[in-house]
Amino acid sequence: MNVPEMFTRSVERTPDRIALTSPTGDRGYTYAELAEAVYAVANSLRDLGVERGDRVAVAMTNSIDHVILNLGTQHCGGVVVPFNYRSSRGRVEHYLSESDPVVFAYDDGLEADLEQFYEELSVSTFVDAADAPDAFARPFSALLDGSSDRPDVDLGSDDLSVILYTSGTTGLPKGVPLDHRASVFRAIDTSLAQGSYVEGDTTVSTMPLYHTIGLHSNCLSRLLLSGTFVPMPEFDPAAYLAAIDRTEATVLFTAPTILNQLLHCDAIDDADLGSVRLLGYGGEPISEHLVDLAREQFAPDRLVNIYGTTETYHPLALIHPTHSGRNGAFYRRRIVELGSEDPHAEVSPGETGELIISTDSPIVFNGYWENSEETAAAIHDGWFFTGDTAFETETGETAISGRADDTIISGGENIHPSEVEDVLISHPDVVDVGVTGVDDERWGTAVKAFVVVDGDVTADELDEWCKASDRLDNFKRPRAYAFVDELPRNPSGKVLRHELEGSS
Repeated sequence: MNVPEMFTRSVERTPDRIALTSPTGDRGYTYAELAEAVYAVANSLRDLGVERGDRVAVAMTNSIDHVILNLGTQHCGGVVVPFNYRSSRGRVEHYLSESDPVVFAYDDGLEADLEQFYEELSVSTFVDAADAPDAFARPFSALLDGSSDRPDVDLGSDDLSVILYTSGTTGLPKGVPLDHRASVFRAIDTSLAQGSYVEGDTTVSTMPLYHTIGLHSNCLSRLLLSGTFVPMPEFDPAAYLAAIDRTEATVLFTAPTILNQLLHCDAIDDADLGSVRLLGYGGEPISEHLVDLAREQFAPDRLVNIYGTTETYHPLALIHPTHSGRNGAFYRRRIVELGSEDPHAEVSPGETGELIISTDSPIVFNGYWENSEETAAAIHDGWFFTGDTAFETETGETAISGRADDTIISGGENIHPSEVEDVLISHPDVVDVGVTGVDDERWGTAVKAFVVVDGDVTADELDEWCKASDRLDNFKRPRAYAFVDELPRNPSGKVLRHELEGSS
């Protein structure tokens, strides 16, 4: 059970079905054509010295070339190390020094000026997928000239498939190594949750391919099960809606911030969204107001929320739009006392604690790449401590309430930012909102809301809105407001709360 074997089965099953297509339809591959391209790149990488277990680092935008390179690397036995192409020079050096790749592939989306420091990097070969490649790099197009015969590589389920990096919201990103079994099971797990098999679902994706949602949920879950994947290089609401219409997309998974922009885009009224049968989202809590708008505009058969991490994927089944549901098929979860490192210190139903996930799963990671210290801090007696707060509902579902380190303690009371944000986002003039704690002489810490609005609305009006809500205790309402143009977010859409104060 490995990615190349599963992909080849898709090729044999549906050789003439469209596997990859660009959002505008100007470029595309059937499964048979994609296999030839993947095998060519795999053989070219072997000629460049990539052997079984060697790493190939990738800093590319979402594109057809990125997908081909990813699959080609795995078909020659290599390990894909994708990372954020918007990275600074320091981050690029961190990723490359830690993963020690043989090849580093990038495109013109890479923000760091590689020409200024490529000679200082211990990388044998650079590959540039830009239209005008750097002189020191091989053009990606040359890799497509390799032999189209399927490489003969003996890969086991335990061989590494990919090393993904965490979002790095608190400190340097950490590498999460996943073997082929984990990559395949992540695709299977997505298929179970989405009710999708080999009928040919189509996904248009703006979620980055260096993120497990972009790679496993959106890309591999389609390509390993005979679907169609449509990578979007950049997020543009109107272009995204047009791509859904053109491709008749059936399954979409995105982040609440992206969904919010789609629902407030004027072009949504002209797009035919009737093909969408499943609409999913995750990365952060979502408001009931946004859920109602999504139901109205997309009218999908299923509207689902997903909770997950790079380390665990999505361990909770997709059930309720704002709660995350019960354990998935391949997982065990517990909720334990906050601040405890004891996986047996479970809290009572209804009580908030920290969500932990058993590593005894084909999907969950077993430790960070080259980082035993962080591994020891995160995994205790076979349980991964997520750092997320949660509680068990009366019906046995798991409700995610936020990050343990995001909890605001004001006057001795715990306040979760998401419960305040949920009330504020339901105001008709509020487009986006992020809440954090700030120093306060009276309460020690007070709630401050950073708000993006569409229209004329004052802090006093928003305060009255919170007071009138029956979903928010009075002591939890913001004591200060800042009106901003946008909120700082990481590539997966999560609000960077530690940067909020600097955005005002």
